[in-house]
Amino acid sequence: MDISGFFLFAHSDFSFDARTQWPECRSIGTIRDQSACGSCWAVSSAEAMSDEICVQSNSTIKVHHSY
Repeated sequence: MDISGFFLFAHSDFSFDARTQWPECRSIGTIRDQSACGSCWAVSSAEAMSDEICVQSNSTIKVHHSY
């Protein structure tokens, strides 16, 4: 298999934490309780939308979408 066109990480010191990058967006650090809910797709989608709206609006719009 030719992998010459791919960049491989042998070791990386890179780390990223969205909570420290956007501390004003408190929804990023929130973990919602899904319990035995069968709608995990809805919970994760709502969380992603809340986080993205906050980040894209430079923390001027802070919403917590519900599921």
